[in-house]
Amino acid sequence: MDALATILLRRAGAVALPSPAAARPADGDAWVASLEADLAATGWLLDASIRRRFALLDPVTRMRWADFVCAVTAELVGADREHVPLFRSFPDTPADADRLYVERLIVHLLQTAAAPCVLCGAEGRVHALDPCGHLVCANCFDSDAYTACPICGRRLTAGNSYLPLRAEAAPPTSATAPPLRLRRLTLDHSPTGTAVRLRDSLVGRATALGEADLADLRTLVAATAPDRLDWLPAVVPARETLAVVIADALHRTALTEAHEPVLAEAAARWDTATDVARALWAYSGGDPGLVLPRRRRDDALSEAYRPVDEPAVTVGAPRARALPRPLRRTVLAFLGSLDLPTAAEDLARHPTVWKRLAERLHPYEWVHRVPGRGRRVRGAARHPRTGRRRARHRDGRRRWARPGAADPVLAHRRHGVATGSHVRRTRRAGGGRRGRGRRRGPARPAARRPVAAARPPAAPGRRRPGRAARRAGRRAAGRAPGVAHRPRRRGRRADRPRRHGRGRGGGGGGR
Repeated sequence: MDALATILLRRAGAVALPSPAAARPADGDAWVASLEADLAATGWLLDASIRRRFALLDPVTRMRWADFVCAVTAELVGADREHVPLFRSFPDTPADADRLYVERLIVHLLQTAAAPCVLCGAEGRVHALDPCGHLVCANCFDSDAYTACPICGRRLTAGNSYLPLRAEAAPPTSATAPPLRLRRLTLDHSPTGTAVRLRDSLVGRATALGEADLADLRTLVAATAPDRLDWLPAVVPARETLAVVIADALHRTALTEAHEPVLAEAAARWDTATDVARALWAYSGGDPGLVLPRRRRDDALSEAYRPVDEPAVTVGAPRARALPRPLRRTVLAFLGSLDLPTAAEDLARHPTVWKRLAERLHPYEWVHRVPGRGRRVRGAARHPRTGRRRARHRDGRRRWARPGAADPVLAHRRHGVATGSHVRRTRRAGGGRRGRGRRRGPARPAARRPVAAARPPAAPGRRRPGRAARRAGRRAAGRAPGVAHRPRRRGRRADRPRRHGRGRGGGGGGR
């Protein structure tokens, strides 16, 4: 059966049986009576409508549905797992549980095979149990009170001397038996209506849903309204539930015509920047509650209680997924419409989440359309003391950038008006660089226009000197006055003979 039928049976006790067969089976009533006996053992009863429908089904169909119903109902009450308590008198447990624990601990640490019992001193009463190997005294730990090893609770092999096989006594019968609570199975004529009712009840909960409830909610939404959000109530009490529903809708409607209406409905549901972070974090597979896993420490106190053979379980933080362009622009437009102090306060509550989301949001894309959104997203990635932004360089590492490095006018004013250096520093501040790592494509006119306006104008009728002339002028200015500048020779003097081995085509020789 599908997942929807399982959820309807577990949560509503409803079964949507198929249409009956053309001919009624001869053994339909007797078969239904045996099915009712099996279900009554686990605390379930059949309604009159579903009993009649089962009697009308053909043998193959009714057997398939009966196996499904019995398996799901047995799993709900735990009847699919064998329960053998350690104490034969269960639910009556020993009165002094602390003393029993101390005795078990002493036997486990101090008892040896050749020595008498460490608790009572009796000799010849200590038995080695199979397969755990614990040494147990028959006087201190009565075999009639236990069903397994008294030290570790492990099941013993057959034929051991400590715990012989014996027939279990039948429970005493009494005329005043305790009442047994039974649940009723009904025939579901409208599975879609039942799924909508269960979906709305889960969305209307005031607390955050668990993992099992979230899985059921995803299945119910996919079966009832997979590509729209207009079914949501006016107010969703749990913000985590709203984030999960929006994230699943964005996944299912990606690259479809229903994506734009879902984005508009999601933006109308958001109230704060934290709502956006929850939706995008759930979109990336993270916890909608924005709870990040703690880093595991080897010297933690809890590690001392973990068994040696048990591996440590670590939960890694999810990585932010690549966001489609319509989703990015909708999110940035919503952030730009918020009040700046309120948005900055919301971003500061979850700095790690916003730093990872900002790498996928591209807040500087079309920044002239919404001027305030870059400041809102950029504020989450600033150093707490220096106020510097954390940017990714071409080598892949993240470093704290200089204040104002993204503003070419401010960078030009801070670096001064030096003719030979302000161009290179402006390129470095704007992100461009000569040689290796230089960006390809046409230059950005929006970044060059402010630099040209802030650059001091040249003298009229005078041309800017070339790079070689500016370099020679700086070298001459750095020498002492009165010392003639001697240019560096790059070639070989004509009157100096060529040494062997020092030229381009020379062979060996020399040093």
